[in-house]
Amino acid sequence: MEKNRILTTVLLLVSFCTFAQDGLVKQYQFNQLSYNPAYAGENGIFSVKTLLGQQFNGTLRPNQVNQMLVIDGQLFNQSGIAFQAFRSNIGNVLSRGFLTSYSKGFELGEVSVKAGIDAGLMINNQIVLSANSQIAPFLGAGGLVMYKGLFAGISKPMAVASKKIVDSKPVYFQLGYIHSPENSLFHFNINALLYNFSNQNNIDLNTKFWYNQRVGLGLSLRKNNIYRNFEKTWSLIPSVEYKMYKSVHVGISYDNN
Repeated sequence: MEKNRILTTVLLLVSFCTFAQDGLVKQYQFNQLSYNPAYAGENGIFSVKTLLGQQFNGTLRPNQVNQMLVIDGQLFNQSGIAFQAFRSNIGNVLSRGFLTSYSKGFELGEVSVKAGIDAGLMINNQIVLSANSQIAPFLGAGGLVMYKGLFAGISKPMAVASKKIVDSKPVYFQLGYIHSPENSLFHFNINALLYNFSNQNNIDLNTKFWYNQRVGLGLSLRKNNIYRNFEKTWSLIPSVEYKMYKSVHVGISYDNN
């Protein structure tokens, strides 16, 4: 979708987070790889993203409860590879993990198809300063279909997972449209994301507008049924990105849940 560029992104996420994998996925406004490995290679020739999740605690210095590093790049023959590492620290619970994603694309006339797989390990719900940790592996898969700006995806990033992983493991369905004409000042992406787990559904409506390919404004409306430890049923998450240089972006978002 976004082609042929080298991108370095530093993003600040001011939000409340859940368990490690849940926190990784809930911040997908800056990292669609978190729920679909078929997005590997979609950020350009090479990209590095650093995401920091902060939690307000009533002081001028918020708690840093989530960190994420994403390295993503294109390979030959429409393939891509990505590496993600994440850490979530909430209260006295520390969770860490890493995963690798690989995607392969091909053309069917005007239709582009991509398939992806991921594999990773999670050090699950380790109590801070405790030596007792549980290492849990997982495997997942996903796919994307694109046609003249329209796109649809299905994925399950934890299709096979250790029983030690207590996070929700939903299936994700996505449908959207990208408007990105050449020589235009305005570009936008509108999509809906549905996740299903244990007969519960989350529904997200997302949009992002870009002006002159430099300033990006995003908005996400999310209904939270799956993640029970959230306080609110609905979340409204605004985000802003700014392209400082040709290959450097900065951004911020806020989750009121």
